Amino acid sequence: MSVRQIMPGALRYSLMTNMVDQSSSFHKPFLLSALFLSGFAALIYEIVWQRILVRFLGGTFSSVSLIVCVFLGGMAIGAMLVSIAQSKNKIKHPGNVWASLELVLWICGLASIFLQQFSSQPLPHPVLTNVISVFLLLIPTTAMGAILPIAISLLGKNADSRSVLPGYAINTAGALAGAICTSFFILPSIGISLSLLLAASVNFFLMAILFFKRKRLVVDTDISLKSEQSTPIRFLSAIAFISGLIIMMLEVCWTRYFSLIAGSNTYTFGLVVAFCLAGLTLGAGLVTIVISLKPVEETATLPTLTVVFTIASLCLMASIFGLSYLPNYFPDLLNQSLESFASGDYFQVKMPVLACCMNLLILMPCTICGTIFPLVLSFSKQTARLLAYNTAGCVVGYIFISVWFEIYQSNLTNNTSTEMCFLVILGFLFACTLVLIRQISRARITLVSGTCLTLIVLSAPLVLLKPQWSKEALTHSTPSNPSSLRFFEEGQNAVISVENINGLTVLKSNGVTEGSLPDPVPSDMPPLMSDMPTQVLLGLLPQALDGTKQSSGLVIGMGTGMTCGTAIGLNDVKNCTVVEIEKKVLDAAKEFAAYNHSPWDSPKCKIEIADARHYLNNTDKKFDWIVSQPGEPSNSGSANLYTEEFFRIAKNRLKISGTYVQWIQLYGLNENNLNGLISAFSKTFEDNTSKNRCLAFQPRGGGEIILVSCQNPEMMTAKIQEIFKRSDFTKRLFSIGINTPKDLLADCVGATKPRKLFSNLNTDDNLVVEFTSAKNRPSTGELIARLQSKQNEILKKPLSELDQELKFARAAHSMPLYTCASDYYLISQSEPETLSEVYPKSLDASLFGPADSPASITYRAFTDCRNGADGSNCLTQFEKSLEVNPLQYIANFYAAHCHLKLGNIQDALWRMKMASQIYPISNRPHFFVSAVLIRDKQFDLAKQNIAKLSKRDLKTEKEKQWLKGLEQTISTGQEDPCINEILSP
Repeated sequence: MSVRQIMPGALRYSLMTNMVDQSSSFHKPFLLSALFLSGFAALIYEIVWQRILVRFLGGTFSSVSLIVCVFLGGMAIGAMLVSIAQSKNKIKHPGNVWASLELVLWICGLASIFLQQFSSQPLPHPVLTNVISVFLLLIPTTAMGAILPIAISLLGKNADSRSVLPGYAINTAGALAGAICTSFFILPSIGISLSLLLAASVNFFLMAILFFKRKRLVVDTDISLKSEQSTPIRFLSAIAFISGLIIMMLEVCWTRYFSLIAGSNTYTFGLVVAFCLAGLTLGAGLVTIVISLKPVEETATLPTLTVVFTIASLCLMASIFGLSYLPNYFPDLLNQSLESFASGDYFQVKMPVLACCMNLLILMPCTICGTIFPLVLSFSKQTARLLAYNTAGCVVGYIFISVWFEIYQSNLTNNTSTEMCFLVILGFLFACTLVLIRQISRARITLVSGTCLTLIVLSAPLVLLKPQWSKEALTHSTPSNPSSLRFFEEGQNAVISVENINGLTVLKSNGVTEGSLPDPVPSDMPPLMSDMPTQVLLGLLPQALDGTKQSSGLVIGMGTGMTCGTAIGLNDVKNCTVVEIEKKVLDAAKEFAAYNHSPWDSPKCKIEIADARHYLNNTDKKFDWIVSQPGEPSNSGSANLYTEEFFRIAKNRLKISGTYVQWIQLYGLNENNLNGLISAFSKTFEDNTSKNRCLAFQPRGGGEIILVSCQNPEMMTAKIQEIFKRSDFTKRLFSIGINTPKDLLADCVGATKPRKLFSNLNTDDNLVVEFTSAKNRPSTGELIARLQSKQNEILKKPLSELDQELKFARAAHSMPLYTCASDYYLISQSEPETLSEVYPKSLDASLFGPADSPASITYRAFTDCRNGADGSNCLTQFEKSLEVNPLQYIANFYAAHCHLKLGNIQDALWRMKMASQIYPISNRPHFFVSAVLIRDKQFDLAKQNIAKLSKRDLKTEKEKQWLKGLEQTISTGQEDPCINEILSP
């Protein structure tokens, strides 16, 4: 018979209680530290595993939802298993169990390092891939879910609230530290593999320490559970469930909301998660402090919960009211902050501004909601069960959000679906308050009931009277950059809009420009430079450089539809598959039907709604060419389409002689970013022979470059000359100012240096470009020009044997105007003082291309106009040329003079404003407009134009005399002879 059996019960209870108390007191600092490290490692895993699994399952909202639900579901399963085991007294040595769980996580962490290397390999059937991914993720997440209740059982005798709550709060604080460090420091600095190694090292450290202390980490299972309070455990479980549901719904809504106003990148997501976890940590800490100061019986009561739910409802009402104003003021607030800290870094200014906004709108409601679950833990000692229900509530909340965004997508006239979700969450809080009030009323506590109900009822009108979200503000339009919306819809993955800005029709995703084309309807302001040259070249280059007959291709990203519309318009393109991740983009592309020729109606075009990487990994098709035009690499969803591994996936889907074309936007990039992208591209598609080369094309007037994997580059000149014999190519090339083979060859600005690798290679493991470009200020024209000048360090000029022949065309290309060599030549004849290049003495007829090219038509009309031909006939020729290519300086300039001769003053002003935008360094258009306004007696407008003209750089004595003549005319009212000279072509 053992000593335990013969010892009196009371004495045995007293000794065991003292033993557990001393042991727990001795080990409490260690246990709390271990819980902090456990939460820290868990958040590293959550963020990194989600990035890895997105590459397997796709980056769509439904795929991300599956990953999050499995992650949370595994944690709920782990907590429930511990609850069942504790209720049956199956956990005799919790220290051993905890150490074993850390061992599981250590193994899974190390295995993840190898798993992420397979993300660029062809995958089995998608359903099988999903099943395998779910199974693999459930193993470590179940272990994570079991750790917290196991650790809490070791913190003090009978899992007393004063011991339980610090453990929960410290674990949440560790998760907060993990979220901040991973998003802002660990991942950007060391990449995915080393981040996983760091988390695995934490698990190994904890496992080792727990193994050596396992004999002292013991609880008496006979006395580990006390009798429950009067509140039923089922009711507490329901409150715990609702608490998790509300917190998860709020986190998703806040993430979606702030992605609209601050950009969908890793830093925005990291800040939202950090503030949510900060609120939960503060809430748990607040309850812990209160319970340490007052008896549990006075704190953990239903009236307390009722007050908490009421305050949470009021805080969320205030947050919804504030969220309604923020989109209208955030762009101005950010711009003012940037002006105040002009010398500061863009990222260092934007993140604090964003953090201040989140502090006002997220922290308080999340803190109050974060006190609910700790209070529930104070009611009962069945910690594991309550944790399981709380995590299950998170799963259901995320599923609810996913289904909501799936079914609630329509034209948004009053609220976005995100804002409606906030109101639904408020309804949950209000409903819970009513249920609690009813419970309290049974206990005859009517004062609290009446007060709570009165506060909510009186505050509810604030939500109903709140201002509506400004759609223009959500698309990042500002008073200095006004726009008019043509399309605005909220999709699963982003809010898609189409708007008119200064004569351009612009497609935006979450407020970030994805493409622009000239507005087909003339406006008061001529269009700025659009993406049309880039998109046309994207559609033409694969076929132009490959020459494959009856080819089939793939376009990644629908965008404005111009690229695929251009491609399927070629006679030799048999079919084209378009992969687009956001369904609403297809509806938005219909706003560009005047240019893209409605590719969705063509039998040649097949549209797939899918993540491009996932699609390529799961298809058996081989393509003759692939064009990739995703969003900017700073966007989390697009970043995976700019890595070396993705280029390798795409290469495996090309036929042997296939061509790959990559659009790279320079906005927001720096020299290192460009190095990393070009290095990843060239490493994949080049070889040590001269057979495979990577060429870089730069469309005129744009802030982009196009990388092309070219087979047999020595044949490029012959291929380009051949395509100019085909009308299906030339009619599209003419529209972007490419009239001759030399014009197109001049766009080829360089060739990558074979096998020249850089330390900042952009890979799946280390997404250098995503993290650094998200920190960069959006590039101005000056910054883009500086970046383009750095290309010579990355690229070397190809076709050296043609350098002399292409000198004139490349000189035209280098000018700050969207034009071709022919227009450049005509400017030099008309305004020689504005250009400093040496021009050929004898005119080469090939400079203007075929007789039907807009350059040839313009040249003939230009010659006739200067020889004094009839203005009406000349205008007809200029307009014919401008119908094909509207962005010709000389054609617009002389068309304006022709309109003036015919008395069409408004048309003359519009055409000259167009010329001014195309060639901004010229002063002639400004003199013309001022002179016309004086002749038309519009003296106030004329004064404004002359004032602006006086601040410009006047290059010749003649221009200075003209300015004096205009000023004298305004002051005396007597027309100066210079006006006739200005208005003569």
